[in-house]
Amino acid sequence: MSSAPPSPTQPPAFRTIVRGLLPSILIAGIFPFIIYQLLKSDASVSDIEALALSAVPAIIYGIVSIVRQRQLDLIAGFTLVGIAVTMIAAFVGGDPRLFLIRESFLTVALGIASLVSLLFKRPLWFYIFRYFVSGNDPERAVAFDANWQYALFRSYIRIVTIVWGVTYLGEFILRVILVYNLSIPQFLAISPFIFYGITIGVIAFTIAYGNRTRRRGEELRRQRQAAAQAQVSTTEAETTETK
Repeated sequence: MSSAPPSPTQPPAFRTIVRGLLPSILIAGIFPFIIYQLLKSDASVSDIEALALSAVPAIIYGIVSIVRQRQLDLIAGFTLVGIAVTMIAAFVGGDPRLFLIRESFLTVALGIASLVSLLFKRPLWFYIFRYFVSGNDPERAVAFDANWQYALFRSYIRIVTIVWGVTYLGEFILRVILVYNLSIPQFLAISPFIFYGITIGVIAFTIAYGNRTRRRGEELRRQRQAAAQAQVSTTEAETTETK
């Protein structure tokens, strides 16, 4: 069996992905800090109330995204769960710092699921990549599935699964440390830069490592084709000599 995967669908450019994250950074990162500061200028507003209201733009943005897509897909599903966690934290009440950790509840669960999935035939990130590459196109999904026969592709998926799993676990631990060692305004001010920076960094690694894997696959394919051609030439030469 060959170890070189075929050229998969070209992933989005790094700049395109970062550009796509900008609305989320603004709405889920910058707006909460501004809204919280404005609300806390009124001493009658509690921390949990101010934090709950500061999350409203992100909730609206998530709902609008779902309405635009007109279907419940992977991203919309995570958005809905995030909204539910936010609303529970807001209306049930409790420690406002627990509210600040809510965003990592989903990611730490995904990190654990990623690492556990390494025990199965196909890790979780195989299915996540297939979703982004093929969408709802069955033919593209089948073509993506075919890549699993190649050792280089399997190695790439497993390594990326480990990296994202460990990153999500580390992000959760870091968030907890920051939440309980910084004031709420301090955390709101710096956390978007830290956590979106981590996300962008891991995305950059995933794309760079994917491109490296693709180039390695193409190199192995060329070597295999050259070896096959050499074998054919040798066979033809031997056949000619015997005649």
